Amino acid sequence: MVYVDDLVLIGDLESVQSMKKKLNIRFEMSDLGPLSYFLGIAVALDENGLHLSQEWYAEEILRRFQFSSSHPCSTPLSPDTKLRKESGALLFQYNATLYRSIVGSIMYLMLATRPDLSYAVGAVSQFSSAPSVDHLAALHHILRYIRGSAHLQLHLPRCSAFEATPKATPLTQPHYPKILWDTEIAGYSDSDWAGCLDLRHSTGAYIFLAGQSPVSWSSKKQATVALSSTEAEYMALTQATKEAIWLRFLLSEILDCQYKKLPSITIFADNQGCIALAHNPEYHACTKHIDIQHHFVREKVDGGEVSLEYTTIGVMVADSLTKAPPREKFVQHRASMGIY
Repeated sequence: MVYVDDLVLIGDLESVQSMKKKLNIRFEMSDLGPLSYFLGIAVALDENGLHLSQEWYAEEILRRFQFSSSHPCSTPLSPDTKLRKESGALLFQYNATLYRSIVGSIMYLMLATRPDLSYAVGAVSQFSSAPSVDHLAALHHILRYIRGSAHLQLHLPRCSAFEATPKATPLTQPHYPKILWDTEIAGYSDSDWAGCLDLRHSTGAYIFLAGQSPVSWSSKKQATVALSSTEAEYMALTQATKEAIWLRFLLSEILDCQYKKLPSITIFADNQGCIALAHNPEYHACTKHIDIQHHFVREKVDGGEVSLEYTTIGVMVADSLTKAPPREKFVQHRASMGIY
């Protein structure tokens, strides 16, 4: 991974050392050893796995916007929060600029290590062009949640995917994990039908886990109106399938193996209708009005690149990425995302 002049290498010890020698021939570089900090993300490796934290960045956000001493909240948004375009008086220009600045700051927190913020950040970012006092109140609620959860970390547990090399000594190379991947990647896809109060668009979301480790997540309002919950779930499944295909390609490059030899990625959905729609061509007669791009899912299922399975709403990890659930359910889902 390269970002401007920062570089992270992943691989077995021999490959990493070989690449560093080649880069040093062309560029003047400093070797900082095993990864400990990258782009505002603190990285720690121990016997339990990797731990990614943005506590310092979160506290910096709170200091910048004067929320360091605010009363903390237990969820990013209250379940009874209903945001719409025309909700309360519009903010003056200064406060509107401040609103956009806060949204931009917490968005990086959400993208890097905090999938639990996905729905809330997506909800308030929709009104950045003309925010109101109600939108600002919701944004302040998110900051108060960050105030009470800045210490949370994204945990990537050690599993059979990693075999540790011998620990470093003063005369040996640094400690790097050796990748022997045999951990299944599974995704969870969900949708909140017609959740947008202005245009009645749905919010689709997905999260992919490698074992118990979250590797990719998204929460986004859908571009078109779904006429049923099945259609909303099916459109969300399209985006999840695209991500699954990308993850398989990425994994094939990391493991240096053929794409077709990798096992299919299982995607869990909590709607039987959308799974039937992906498997049964006769079902399509009732859904011809769905954009052709969404039938991409069935093609990938037939090709064995992804497989679909039903799961109950109670264990649907992506549920809290599509709505603001009650505290108990939110905490349960947050732990399932590897955040604790």
